Amino acid sequence: MNQSFQGWQKVAEILRCSAAKQKQLREQGKETWLNDGQQASILALADRIANNGVVIADEVGMGKTRVAVELAHAVVECKGRVAILIPPGL
Repeated sequence: MNQSFQGWQKVAEILRCSAAKQKQLREQGKETWLNDGQQASILALADRIANNGVVIADEVGMGKTRVAVELAHAVVECKGRVAILIPPGL
């Protein structure tokens, strides 16, 4: 069984699909995991991740954790590895 990473383009594809699903649910009046701004962040990640990498930074309460979870999920789905670092003060 091949467990090699499928690449950043595949991660970007999964992120775009995730944002599209969230948008569709919202249009149907259903509750979504990501709000409109977070969906836009996911799409911005998808556009940049393969070429430049990304830094997720924003104001408190803007959904960085949810965006990071979506990114981590996409990487794992592509057979990649994710490291989560938590500062000792948290």
